[in-house]
Amino acid sequence: MPSVQTPTSPGNLPIYGGRPVLHSADANPSDPPLMLLEPPGVSQAAQFLTTVSFDELWNVVEARFSALGWTKQEHLEHHRDLQEFYGQAASAGHAVVKAVWA
Repeated sequence: MPSVQTPTSPGNLPIYGGRPVLHSADANPSDPPLMLLEPPGVSQAAQFLTTVSFDELWNVVEARFSALGWTKQEHLEHHRDLQEFYGQAASAGHAVVKAVWA
């Protein structure tokens, strides 16, 4: 498999795409922002997650995440969960709504 170019900023990852969804006027101001990733974006994220090397991604974030006490194994498990979730959503033609915490 050819090497996949990895982004230099995690914000460039397809799973972080989408457009903001505004909260209602009576929403709690502490609620996290919501993002809507339309079905084409979900398919792009699913394809990215199945083709990118986890080790390449880890190499980009290892120093920062390790300093926070997060292990490679923990993130490998999250990566696999994301592969499954986005793969199923893409196969069904679904959009994804997600909360975004900074």
